[in-house]
Amino acid sequence: MFGLKLSPLHPPVVHFVVAFAVASVLFEFVGLILKRQTLRRTGFQLLILAAVVMGLAVWAGLEDAEGISLTDKTGVMIVRHRNLAFFTAGTYALFLLLQILERLKYRTQEVPTGLRILSVVAALAGLVLVAVTGWYGGELVFRQGVNVG
Repeated sequence: MFGLKLSPLHPPVVHFVVAFAVASVLFEFVGLILKRQTLRRTGFQLLILAAVVMGLAVWAGLEDAEGISLTDKTGVMIVRHRNLAFFTAGTYALFLLLQILERLKYRTQEVPTGLRILSVVAALAGLVLVAVTGWYGGELVFRQGVNVG
């Protein structure tokens, strides 16, 4: 894409995405339940890391898929995995934006219930999307042999 070829880079990078994304939601939820701002702050920092590494993983995935035929069964799975990755990144971007809004606008006041619910829904949707996207990625590597060897 940019003349830089480090493939296959996507498989090792994406594991950091999964770890940071899942951990960010867990820290946020546990922090909300226990009313511990330190846990929520850790979750927010992990969410920022997840967003950065997610961008790298999407770029690496696009790079690694370059030159692979997208018309056969494997290609259809690659396209589905790619599209799910875009939805996952968008969902986590929404979660991050809601967290930033909460921290900037509602520092000293109660966060509106609607904003909190939207944030929780985005986080839960992100978890589901990470799982589904990861499943497709695993199928591509372990059943279809994409980028192996």
